Order: sequence, then structure tokens, then C-alpha cells
Amino acid sequence: MKKVLLVIFIIILVLPAAAKKLADLPELSRPTWLTSHGDRMYAVEGTTIFIYSFKDYTFIKKFGRAGEGPKEIKLPQGGDGVLLFHWGDKLIVGSAGKISFFTRDGDFIKEMSVRGAANLVMHQPLGDKFAGLGVVIDGKSQSVFMTLNLYDKDLNKEKELLRFPYMQKSRLMFPMALPLFYILDDHIVVADGEKQAVHIFDGSGKKIAYAGREYKPLNITDTYKDRVFTFFKTNPATKQNFELIKGLVQFKDTFPGVQLIYTADHTIYILTYLEKEGKHEFLSFDFKGKFLKRFFLPIGFQDSLRPAPSFFRNNKLYQAVENIDTETIELHVLEAK
Repeated sequence: MKKVLLVIFIIILVLPAAAKKLADLPELSRPTWLTSHGDRMYAVEGTTIFIYSFKDYTFIKKFGRAGEGPKEIKLPQGGDGVLLFHWGDKLIVGSAGKISFFTRDGDFIKEMSVRGAANLVMHQPLGDKFAGLGVVIDGKSQSVFMTLNLYDKDLNKEKELLRFPYMQKSRLMFPMALPLFYILDDHIVVADGEKQAVHIFDGSGKKIAYAGREYKPLNITDTYKDRVFTFFKTNPATKQNFELIKGLVQFKDTFPGVQLIYTADHTIYILTYLEKEGKHEFLSFDFKGKFLKRFFLPIGFQDSLRPAPSFFRNNKLYQAVENIDTETIELHVLEAK
């Protein structure tokens, strides 16, 4: 009897804590982005934005007309969803070749054309300027870099802040260390290219803080390689060109220090590549770069490679996760502890 109780106790310790289900989201079938602001929650699927009440998670309305004309939203080539950000009492939608401004209720306000890297949909207002992504091609090294840039009010590039390798000698480098960034209180929070850290810039592009920790890089695993190829083979936007893409992929020896970043309530959250017993490692920092805590959460994934659409709020992680049995998207929450 004692042995049986001991086995049960060990199993309880090993099994990851389950996420709490808050609601079904039957309006969604394949969401790619999730965020909240005030009493609203927003989910993105393709070029459509769904608005929910954050009080009881009921569906309110949806907006977003697909197309290339005025007031319309266009998917970037090879993409499966646009990006949505908050700017005061407005919504900012980044799509191929433009930035669109909407009210919190989804009413169109205006749009601005993005020159140059029209397929990069991550441009956000920063005071009277903008921060956004660009591409630089180095002919000598046969390399392509993604860059984080500061732009003026008319989206003219003022200066480059950070540079991240994307392709080397026509090979796609995996895992990709992308310039993931958020705007918070007119500051830019951006992931470091390789280290387990983020940089914080002010509105003029001056770096004012650095939040990070020393860590031992993790070696790339065969399991991760299989996940990458499964993603390209099954993703609707890439599966037709799978053999071509497969030949372009080159794996690094180690993982970068950051997989994703989140910002909420003046806290920065880093999702790393470390996984233990079905849980994934997170690190949190305050807005001055001070380390707060380390914790593990059993997060859900939207496919073989990408975590399910999610956001932090009040020290909790909210995710839109598919229930495989019912084929329904559910809203889950996990306590960051």
C-alpha cells in the first residue's frame, strides 16, 4: 500500500499543471495572434480580427476585409495572419505594404503605405515616429539581415538599431533569431539576436536598459529539426514548396537565448527554448532590466513549431488552444508562478 501511494505521489509531481479553460471560442478555426487591451480581447485569423469581451469572453464582432485596396488588409506572402497592436485607444494592423489604423470597435480611421520591405508587417507607432523591420542584403558575404529600424512620421528610415542574420549564402538559418519587439510607453523592447536578453530603447533610439541573464546555450536536437520540417510540410502557405524550402534550411549548432518575448504591466517575459517534463521555461524582468523570477508553464502549440497565440496579463498567460477532440478553439489561462 505504501508503494502504491508513493507511485501516485511521484506521478502527481511529474505531471505538469493543467491550464484552466475559460471559454470556447467557436468563431475561430486557426487563430495566429491574440492580445488584449482594457475590457477587450482581440484574435487574428488571416485578415480578420475578432473582438471579444475580456470580462466574460463573449464574442462581440469581427472586422477586416481582405484585399489590396483602400481600407482592405492583405496577407504577406507566405504568411497566415496579420499582426495587431494597441496604440492608445486605437488598433494598429500591420499587413503587406501598409499600416492600418482602426478604433477599438474596428472602425477604419486611416492607412499608411510601407515602402521597401513591404512583406514585413511589424511596424508600430512610437510617439511621433515609428519602429519597424527592414531587410539589408550584404553582397560580399551573401547574407540577408533583418533589421530593427527607427522611422520618421512619414515612415522614412532614420536609423538602424539592431541587425539579425536571416540567410547566409542563400540558406535559411534555423532557429531564426528574429527582431521581435513591442512598444510600451514610447519605449522599444526587442529580443537580443543570440543572448538570453532584451534591449530597451527610448523614443529617440537610444538604448537605456538591458535585461538578461548568463546561460549555457542548448544544443540543437533532432526533435527540433523534425519539428521545423513538419511545419513547412504541413503549413498551408509553404507545403507546396516544401522540397525547395527543405533544401534551403541550415541548422545552427545551438538555440538562441530567446524564443519569444511578451510585455505586460511593465513586465518583460522571455520564453526560452528550455523544456522540462512538458513545461517551458519563462524568465521575467522589470522595465529597468532587473531580473524578477524564473518559472515553467505547460504551454500549448498551434503547430509543430509555434506556441499557440497568447498574451500575458496580471501575471497570467492566456492562450487560444485547439481542443483536438472537439476541434474547437478554447481560451486557456496559466498562472505565472
